[in-house]
Amino acid sequence: MPRNIVQDVVPPDRSIRKIPVPERQKVTPARSVKYGDTVPASTSRFSRKRKSFLWAPVAVLLFVLAAVFFSSVLLTSATVTLEPRRFSVVADIVVNSKQAGDGLTHDVVTIEKSSNKLLPSTEKKVVHERALGKIVIFNRHSSAVQRLVRNTRFESPEGLIFRINESVSVPGTTAKAGETIPGSIEVDVYAEEPGEKYNIGLVDFTLPGFKGDAKFKTIFARSKTSMSGGKEGEVFVAAEDDIARAKSELEQSLTTTVLDELSKTVPENFIYFPGAISTDFSSKLEDVTNGNAVRLSVTAIANAALFLKDDFASTTAAKLIPEYSGHHARIADYSLFSLTKLGDARISKDADNLSFSLKGNGVIEYVVPVRQIQESLIDLAEQSVKEYLASESSVHSATIVIRPFWRNTMPSNADKIEIKITDFPSSP
Repeated sequence: MPRNIVQDVVPPDRSIRKIPVPERQKVTPARSVKYGDTVPASTSRFSRKRKSFLWAPVAVLLFVLAAVFFSSVLLTSATVTLEPRRFSVVADIVVNSKQAGDGLTHDVVTIEKSSNKLLPSTEKKVVHERALGKIVIFNRHSSAVQRLVRNTRFESPEGLIFRINESVSVPGTTAKAGETIPGSIEVDVYAEEPGEKYNIGLVDFTLPGFKGDAKFKTIFARSKTSMSGGKEGEVFVAAEDDIARAKSELEQSLTTTVLDELSKTVPENFIYFPGAISTDFSSKLEDVTNGNAVRLSVTAIANAALFLKDDFASTTAAKLIPEYSGHHARIADYSLFSLTKLGDARISKDADNLSFSLKGNGVIEYVVPVRQIQESLIDLAEQSVKEYLASESSVHSATIVIRPFWRNTMPSNADKIEIKITDFPSSP
């Protein structure tokens, strides 16, 4: 039997000593296994590590595949940036509108503003001025309309007579919830004679013409305003030049005030133009500070024509774009256009047909049907998206971005398709 060289050869400079050797694990002889017996599972630590090592790549692969699937299905989105078709136009055309019906229509908004200014009384003048005011006439007599002719008299409790400038018809009574409601109408009146004695406060009036008739008690009037402005004799007044200058300044200021009010009150989807406003001014002078000054009061009543922006832009496009075929359109900057009323007709709530001159240089663009496009692009391949957008007459150009980058079809949900419209140019 050969010798164990590690045990038989000992170096001379080393001593031999007993080193305890740990007992080795006894090897259990292999047990024969009969057919049908169960083989015990290996408890080897190495075997478990080996199996874990083999399963790790599979788990990673499954995770990656799942991530790709969920990102493709759940995280898919798209952004489509569209540039609408835009047209630079030069306008010098006539535009007609009416209150209702086909074609361009208009609404009318009324704004009333007042302002005043004190002027020194520096000039003497002989005047003969009648007091003026407003009254409300009531008809309690019957349901029939009562006609009152021009210059009909109205008498105050002090016996002062005032008259109406125009003939009027006072409505008859009406019934409401078992109660009789008198008819009424508001009218302007003037004093029968000049003089300050007609400057009176709020009073009731009778109609002398009905004395001896039942109508004397059932048809009457009440002051709506005080009566004022009555003068007679030599008085100090403001210089005519001062009055004219102050009146012009107040009217200009009120015009600006009206435009400011319109800009605040007109809805966002409507447009108005300064040239499509009819303004009526009225003025009156009142003595103040014991005749040392007068107050000039000016009132502006403005009626402005309003147009729906969509309708106005489409009407303008139909006149200025040869290929226009009914697209919804909008105007980039309305300030580049001026609209001026033509003819003698005043803009009012009763005015039906109006004509305007439209001038200016600007840009009109077609309105892109965003929701329609979103729904039409669902599940389309990128090439099909390009073909669809090329056929959309409102679109000039498009840029498409689909996420994740490896997908080439649009999302299945329209809300995950973002449509961006390029900014509107500020000038042609």
